[in-house]
Amino acid sequence: MDWPKVKTILIFFLLVINLLIGSLYVYRKTEDARMERQMVENVVSGLESMGVTIDPDIFKVRTAPIYMLEVERDTELEVSAFSVLLDQPVTEELGGGNLMLTSGESWARLSGDGLFEVFLGDSDGIRVAKPGIEGAVEVFRQMGIDVTGDYLTASAADDGIVVKGVQGLNGRKIFNRNYEINIVSGEVRSMRGGRILGTPLVCDTTPSVSLATAVFAFAENMNRNGTPCREISGAALGYYAESSAPGFTRITPAWEIVSDLGIYYVDAISLEPISQWSLPK
Repeated sequence: MDWPKVKTILIFFLLVINLLIGSLYVYRKTEDARMERQMVENVVSGLESMGVTIDPDIFKVRTAPIYMLEVERDTELEVSAFSVLLDQPVTEELGGGNLMLTSGESWARLSGDGLFEVFLGDSDGIRVAKPGIEGAVEVFRQMGIDVTGDYLTASAADDGIVVKGVQGLNGRKIFNRNYEINIVSGEVRSMRGGRILGTPLVCDTTPSVSLATAVFAFAENMNRNGTPCREISGAALGYYAESSAPGFTRITPAWEIVSDLGIYYVDAISLEPISQWSLPK
């Protein structure tokens, strides 16, 4: 048998297969892009027929799908973290999943779904070297909480500085998990809001819907409710959190949609409006 010839034929055969696979991949990518463009054009046209204008450029930002998550509450972790702010606190269970930590005039109330409120008495303030965002990050670090992925802003208040944060997860905001820290004379005096602790795990592999699908569903829903919007100027994919069972918090993908009527949220799995978190004008 002429082995060199057989080897040449096999190499040629493999090259042909690779070319066919490559061509099929390019075709599928091209076809996917064409179908995506067509879908966007159909959505823009459909919105226009409802009297809604939208900037086509908002569709240029590509967003990978995200998934529903769930986290189990870890009360030991919560007590350990917030005990750092108090001097040898006493922990009391108030029922309904609520915990109260007290130390002299200072206290911390911890609820389900990551909700908390902290007050520090005149002699118990936590000194920060750099008031502002850096100081808030340092306080959380001492509590064993990493907030480097959160969205933080700082602003002056009558009696000091207020640092506000929105919890981040996988590079996205959890829209309804916000908190603030009040810093007075270089000391943390109070904290309140919500920030989920623990490690969220995927509980449903259904991917979030596309932006095109979300904005069209939003416009249709507003029309059905008799409050049609006339313009959609922005959108962002993130999450919203809610209790799914005692001791568990579900973190669901959601689209934040900015319209002429205000900021609204749409469940990115079911397409149902999330009215309790929307901010109409």
